[in-house]
Amino acid sequence: MTDRNIENEQYDAPIIIHQNQLGLGMGIQLLPALLDLKNRIKNRIIICTYKNQAEIFEPFFGRENLYFFKEKKLKEGEFVTDPIFDDRRELVFNYGVSDTIHQPYTCHAVDYYFRLLHPYYADIAIPMEKKNYPKLPETDISKFDIPENAIAIGITSTKPSCQITPNIYEFIENYLIKNNYT
Repeated sequence: MTDRNIENEQYDAPIIIHQNQLGLGMGIQLLPALLDLKNRIKNRIIICTYKNQAEIFEPFFGRENLYFFKEKKLKEGEFVTDPIFDDRRELVFNYGVSDTIHQPYTCHAVDYYFRLLHPYYADIAIPMEKKNYPKLPETDISKFDIPENAIAIGITSTKPSCQITPNIYEFIENYLIKNNYT
């Protein structure tokens, strides 16, 4: 039987996580599994991602462990960063967390990331307390003149299944107006 305890054998090689999904939601959903991994091992974790994800990962992994995509190779369709290590023979573990082995939505992204990064969760339930999202640093919004009863709704998404249809926006807007929200 395979030993599920990753603490039994560890390598000092850095772990490079390629998070090439543009949506902020996927970066946030990656955090519980990544932080659990960070707490279990001593390896350096390096995250290759888009600059818009910096606010999500930097508080937990530091700016020095973030490498941002700078271009897309036209032939291969891959995103590239500056070279992370000068010596190509450097032992590293690469994980492409955006390349799914499951059909989309056969499991929640948090569960998928745990199973991808933690093989001992392959066939057992992931404890609910591990799936909690970490508290992100609060943003200072005092520079904005926002009424106390204001509500903000984000109108963007990166996939059709998450887009709010116009009739739902109208329903929400009518509800807010009826209840004196601005």
